[in-house]
Amino acid sequence: MATYKLNNRWNIKAGPYFSYILSREFSGHVYDGYLREDNPTGPKVEFTDNKVATYDFSNDLRHFQWGLQAGAGWRAFKHLNIYADLTWGLNNIFKKMIFIPSLLQCIRFTSISDSDMRFLINK
Repeated sequence: MATYKLNNRWNIKAGPYFSYILSREFSGHVYDGYLREDNPTGPKVEFTDNKVATYDFSNDLRHFQWGLQAGAGWRAFKHLNIYADLTWGLNNIFKKMIFIPSLLQCIRFTSISDSDMRFLINK
């Protein structure tokens, strides 16, 4: 990344980024709500009374991702620096775009951990 020093306290930076995923896992389960079949406007499938559906999109993740990154840094004190960075991916993390619109219109993230990603379906 290219960095430009504005003065002794401020700097800005921008440039491309590249990433490689070493371990692909995107799986979990859906509960307490509904999911649409086939597409975001398809028939509803209800998940109530402790019904659970599992999903696994691990094999649909790309190995490479790339994009742009920009940020700024401010030196508040001698041993305190504050940074803000924004990254914007230019390719999708999924191999097929079909999953993204369906998931984003139907679900919201409730908790994320190393071993599990759970979704709560919006009612």
